[in-house]
Amino acid sequence: MASRIETRLRELNLILPEAGRPVANFVPCVQAGSLLFVSGQITTWNGQLRHVGQVGAQVSLDEARAGAQLCALNLLAQVKDFLGNLDRVERVVEVRGFVNAAPGFTQQPAVVNGASDLFVDVFGEAGRHARFAVGVASLPAGAAVEVAATFAVREVSSRRVDVFFYGLFMDVELLRAKGVEPKGVELATVDGFALRIGQRAALVPVAGARVHGVAMSLTSSELHQLYSEPSVQAYKPQAVLAHLASGAVIAALCYNLPEAPSPSERNAGYAARLRAIAEKVGLPAEYVTSLR
Repeated sequence: MASRIETRLRELNLILPEAGRPVANFVPCVQAGSLLFVSGQITTWNGQLRHVGQVGAQVSLDEARAGAQLCALNLLAQVKDFLGNLDRVERVVEVRGFVNAAPGFTQQPAVVNGASDLFVDVFGEAGRHARFAVGVASLPAGAAVEVAATFAVREVSSRRVDVFFYGLFMDVELLRAKGVEPKGVELATVDGFALRIGQRAALVPVAGARVHGVAMSLTSSELHQLYSEPSVQAYKPQAVLAHLASGAVIAALCYNLPEAPSPSERNAGYAARLRAIAEKVGLPAEYVTSLR
């Protein structure tokens, strides 16, 4: 399954090159705690050098900016090769840009913007970073630009969390298709809330009401993966008491919208999908028919 960041790259019509191998005595990436330091990348595409020469002489400003973007793509290729998943990038911390500049050329910041703009386009606010951009007399292989970067990365957590789902994520097959492997799946209810369906489902506090759903455990990283999807990013976790079909009561996380849909909102297609899933997982028939 493609990561959220790789999906964003495709939306921008960008493709990652292959991660290049070092040609001297260094490694592409070093992780120290939550920081990932990535060695400088030059203007190569799958090992073929592009954008060669001094900027302001043989290489135009626009070509150099494109070269800086290529350096950024090479950086992301190295990050993916090292981490396995670009969604583990929490933010871009620092970018270090070197421009092979002709004497008198002073637009190094405009060149390195090619890399900076890409990071912001891909990661949004998390792509904004500290930076320097300097001119140098030459670069390896005569490349026009070299860029290095530091990223903050999320640790992969194997800690499992109990979760109560009341929407489409009740469907274990749907979760598995997203690369998530739930454990301890069991029907459950949460008291004191009613389900409201607008464009998506949400819970609203209602005394005496009861919501039916499914409880299960996921890892912290699986939860982060699920709720990083653009369609559900607005949902925030809150603690609830889930009453399991087995009779146990557990503390669980339940993801809900900060503002519930208005009573006038309707999404017949979503409601139909939710009814189908509710019936599939075995929720009470009268509850299923109430999902409108």
